[in-house]
Amino acid sequence: MDITIHNAELCEKNGSRAWLLAMEVQQPDGTTVRTAGVVPVEAMESRTAEYGLDDFTEAEVLELIIREPYAKLDPASPHSLLNASTLDEAREAYLSAIAASKGGGQLRTRGKGQRRPMIAPGEPLKAAGTSATVLVDSDLDDPVETICAHTLRRPEYVDAWRTIVNRDRRELRRARQTSDDTAILRVAERIKRTEEIG
Repeated sequence: MDITIHNAELCEKNGSRAWLLAMEVQQPDGTTVRTAGVVPVEAMESRTAEYGLDDFTEAEVLELIIREPYAKLDPASPHSLLNASTLDEAREAYLSAIAASKGGGQLRTRGKGQRRPMIAPGEPLKAAGTSATVLVDSDLDDPVETICAHTLRRPEYVDAWRTIVNRDRRELRRARQTSDDTAILRVAERIKRTEEIG
């Protein structure tokens, strides 16, 4: 499945920052659909930590995140991040699901210096129905390069995310072994809050 990013805007609303993407996504039947994508600024660090993607470039991690909504990622799967017996197993399942949805497709951009063919500044925000403030707009620059230039993968933050994931995995395993439903729900709620951030 080919995905083309036409524009990226770093937006802020109520203290939260995320990249809002104007994209075209090729459907299985060959048609192309215009859509918006949202990538929280913390997502690059959190995915790097969760799946051990330290050896991936920022652009490669970004592509994985953009493709997640189109992949068959089942959180109840025995191979999911919190259910797999090892992080290597979770990483393999994650990368396989993304690869399966990708097929032979590529992540493309309109390219540096090219005009946006379909959107005006702020249009993705209007389409998404939000009143966020635009902090950075890729404008004539390559959207992927813009995101990578303004989104860091700081080692100390990656390590902090990794600590959280490992703690949650340990606590969830312990709660399941003792059939402690209250502990399972507590960990699940904390994981949900963490996922909303990253």
